[in-house]
Amino acid sequence: KAKRIGVFVNNAVQVPDVRFRSFEDAQKILEQAGLKADRDGGRGRGNGGGFDFVFQQDPEPGTFVAKNSKVKLKGFGG
Repeated sequence: KAKRIGVFVNNAVQVPDVRFRSFEDAQKILEQAGLKADRDGGRGRGNGGGFDFVFQQDPEPGTFVAKNSKVKLKGFGG
């Protein structure tokens, strides 16, 4: 029976740097990388909340995470 080793490494993707991008662009970039955007701080004006630009992200750019992980985005504007 073959053991599966290094599954996490094989599924790992590098978190792209989406700081100072519009949230919409950041979400597209993260989705293309196989990640999910987790919008934080968007309790705005009845349009589902939101912000214009990403100010901080967690995990940091360049970090390797499992595919389909959430990247928390904090923003300003909007």
